Amino acid sequence: MIVARVLAIPFMLAVSSSITPPGLCQDANLALPVHQEIIISQDVQKQIAERYEDKAIDFMVFIQSIQEAILKNKIDKVAPSIQYPIRVDINGRQKLIKSRKQMLQLLPKIFTKNYKNRILEDFSDLHVLSQGIMLGRGSMWINLDQKNENWMIITINN
Repeated sequence: MIVARVLAIPFMLAVSSSITPPGLCQDANLALPVHQEIIISQDVQKQIAERYEDKAIDFMVFIQSIQEAILKNKIDKVAPSIQYPIRVDINGRQKLIKSRKQMLQLLPKIFTKNYKNRILEDFSDLHVLSQGIMLGRGSMWINLDQKNENWMIITINN
């Protein structure tokens, strides 16, 4: 269930996720609780609203869906939201992933326990830059695909 609260100005949202059962995540390897609220500073929300206008709310829903997929350990739900081709790190070596099918085969090697925890920690630490929206220190980059106007993961720094 996604709950959005409108804050001080338009497009200012805090999105909260409640996944049953309460307590710890279904994946015992993830350190974060199942109920996690993504709180984005008003300054960052304003930057997103100014840059992406009517797609700002869609962004909040998008990152919420990514977070829930990670919390529910359903990483395969993330694959359709990735812009291909994309470079990732597998066992210390760069690999170019060319398709969703290839990504699905390699998901466990890409979305490791440590990487999933890092992404979850970075959701509330967003930076709006010319290349897109960066989570934390660059663990993931998200941008609006101008062709179909969908939010996409454009970089995975695992």
